[in-house]
Amino acid sequence: MKKLFLILVSMFALVGTVGAKPALSEKDIAKMAKKEAKRLKKEGWTVAPGALPMDVQLVRRYTKEYDLDDNEQNLYYLGTSNPTAQFFDAASLQAAALCKLDIAGQLGGKMKAIIEAEVGNKQTSGVMSTDEAVSVAQVTAAISELVQANLRDIIPLFEVMKKLPNGNVQIMRTVAYARSMAETAAREAVANELEKKMKGLSKKLDCLK
Repeated sequence: MKKLFLILVSMFALVGTVGAKPALSEKDIAKMAKKEAKRLKKEGWTVAPGALPMDVQLVRRYTKEYDLDDNEQNLYYLGTSNPTAQFFDAASLQAAALCKLDIAGQLGGKMKAIIEAEVGNKQTSGVMSTDEAVSVAQVTAAISELVQANLRDIIPLFEVMKKLPNGNVQIMRTVAYARSMAETAAREAVANELEKKMKGLSKKLDCLK
């Protein structure tokens, strides 16, 4: 059990620090936002009518992107997308769905790796049977879809649009989801699905508690 605990802690630390960035001051973020807004405008990107100015939206995005906890791990998952459609509304809806899918993919991959490591150890120690391990594998195979269905409080940060030569509209969008809330939702979703497969199964996985 001690060995398993160390493995799980190591994996959480490794995944949590991937993509982590050094904290920036408000002045640095404002400078980055202004520079990036200038670049995007030159490329033909604009904000939708009534939306916040581009540099203001970028400040919101960078603030969340560089918001770290005491262990220098990102406090938010960021989802990005860049779809194209005939009309703005259709492209915007696609962008929102794809951003959510992006976050679900990041979190789902993290959860799957942790669960598989624990299942392997518990099979070796005889705590979990082959049938139970198979049931867990069936659930983790679709873990991104489970996570996506349970993500609720997504924070829109940034959205710009560009009219293409063929008349279509391209959207660039970024959203955020609080890491703690996302991971809680993911654990609950997986635990519920495991209970549907086999009663009491979720209780055998420490990483879902």
